[in-house]
Amino acid sequence: MEEKQIKIKKSTVQLVTMPLMTLKELCVYPHTQMAVDVARPVSISAINAAAEGECILFLVAQKCPELEEPEISDLYEIGTVCRLKECISFPNGRHRIIVEGLYRGTIQRAQYTETHFTVQIKKLPTKGKKYADTMEFHAQKQIILDQLEEYRTTFHGPDGAARRLSMLFDGDAFSFGAANTIEVPFIKKQELLGESDLKTRLSLMVEY
Repeated sequence: MEEKQIKIKKSTVQLVTMPLMTLKELCVYPHTQMAVDVARPVSISAINAAAEGECILFLVAQKCPELEEPEISDLYEIGTVCRLKECISFPNGRHRIIVEGLYRGTIQRAQYTETHFTVQIKKLPTKGKKYADTMEFHAQKQIILDQLEEYRTTFHGPDGAARRLSMLFDGDAFSFGAANTIEVPFIKKQELLGESDLKTRLSLMVEY
């Protein structure tokens, strides 16, 4: 494939370059770990490139899961910079990777060569982190924990999720851990990933 370069937008902030892997109806959140099954050659190439480098790659969902070769314009604006923790290869050519979400990011520039996209990522910080020190935060946290426990008892969900989350006192870690645990449609999962404000992110989960 002929090499081409795509410029998304100009930025004066520091950017980090890494391979890109797209996801179908799946979000990986910061402060969480997830197993992801990989079959597309372009995604396997991105994994290999990450493994040969610093084991860092950008995971972002595509808007239309039916697309097998999505372009940058087919992706959601916000994804997650992840650390590649483990990669298992199967005889049928598929891979299963374990990734750890590090922080949210957005693509500023992208370049496609013969095997995969390489992107430059701008880090997106969470706004309102001091909200985690307020009584309102702890009230919202308890509501979400109660909802998770109710779901567990009603639908025989996994044991211990609410208890583990109750031990997280960092606002980002709790909100993304809860987002990873709750059972809601993918579009709502992506909405939570895209929300920068901690208070609003928690409010969305309470409404779900």
